[in-house]
Amino acid sequence: MEKLGAPPPRAVRLGRMARQRRGRTPVDVVTAVHRLGGTCTWRELRRAVPWRLIGRAVEAGLVTHPGNGVYALPNADEGRVVAHRLTGVVSHRDAALHWGWKVKVAPTLPDVTVPTGRKLRDSTRRLATTHRRTLALTDVSDGWVTTTVRTVIDCCLDLPFDEALSVVDSALRSDRPRHVVVAAAANLGPRHRARVLHVVRLATPKAANPFESVLRAIVLGVDGTSWDPQHPIR
Repeated sequence: MEKLGAPPPRAVRLGRMARQRRGRTPVDVVTAVHRLGGTCTWRELRRAVPWRLIGRAVEAGLVTHPGNGVYALPNADEGRVVAHRLTGVVSHRDAALHWGWKVKVAPTLPDVTVPTGRKLRDSTRRLATTHRRTLALTDVSDGWVTTTVRTVIDCCLDLPFDEALSVVDSALRSDRPRHVVVAAAANLGPRHRARVLHVVRLATPKAANPFESVLRAIVLGVDGTSWDPQHPIR
């Protein structure tokens, strides 16, 4: 029974929602994009934050809007500057974000690959998460970021299994052919080839987001279990 003089429940809910909206800022857009895997569509982002905040966040440079209804964190742009300073290339998670793929966790420091044997000053080592690998010219796109295939291979080689699976799932959702990566892996040494193929063969475009990818990675680590993404329940 409602108390006399008390506002109806619907009015209470609407008042609470209005107060919550007034307290939100463009920083909430950054938080939402982080939770959505570092890159997302307008529809995904609009479900998380009011549409007016999205434009303000873009204007403030907190998130980028490269077009086609896609929003992303500015990691790749920052990584490009750092990579140039280190004479390296943007790679791994930052490269994945550049290609529009979701990641488990957006890196706080840009991922940069530098040639094996390159000496770095102490002052520059703190600017990025550096990876040592000598890349061929064909592994680099536009002179500053690893190609899609190289990005998948690097993530499989250097990231934990759940993070690598999140990237490869997203790449497959973006219509990147699995067989192209498998063919490229054939040129790797036996140990590296086995590591890449292990992730690529377990990846699937059916995973909707990094949360599902990470959950599947956990289940796959349990002996005697299997996982069928998006399995219909009847």
